[in-house]
Amino acid sequence: MRGAKPTRRRLIAAAIIVLVSSVPVGGQLLGAEAPPRKLAEEPEVFSLEPMVVTAPWPITPPRYKDIRKPPYPEAARARGQEGTVLLGLLVRADGTVGEVKIEQSSGRHLFDAAAVEAARTWTFVPGRQGPRAIELWVRVPVKFELK
Repeated sequence: MRGAKPTRRRLIAAAIIVLVSSVPVGGQLLGAEAPPRKLAEEPEVFSLEPMVVTAPWPITPPRYKDIRKPPYPEAARARGQEGTVLLGLLVRADGTVGEVKIEQSSGRHLFDAAAVEAARTWTFVPGRQGPRAIELWVRVPVKFELK
């Protein structure tokens, strides 16, 4: 095959090799020897201790677990009254309710009292910060409406 005429495929392959070897890589031609580095010119580099970057775990809010609706106050039903009470609840790390506050009254004592009394018996899947259950405040609107 030495005396054989070069084929088109061989000519293209040879041209590619010439082109690739003449493309500079990192400021040098491929296949060319890199000039030796002078160690005396390099500055001394010191290693420092790692920088630690921390952030708090994300917080997952509590979810309802055992929530029983308060009874509709009979006197309010007889008068055709409706209303919404906005409660603030401290949900403990064990899922029970620690504190109950009326953040916004319905304007009717019967609704407010029924909502607070029911909320004290509720349980939740506790809120979490990462893997740990934590105490969190939640707002729960309790709506009393006639249908």
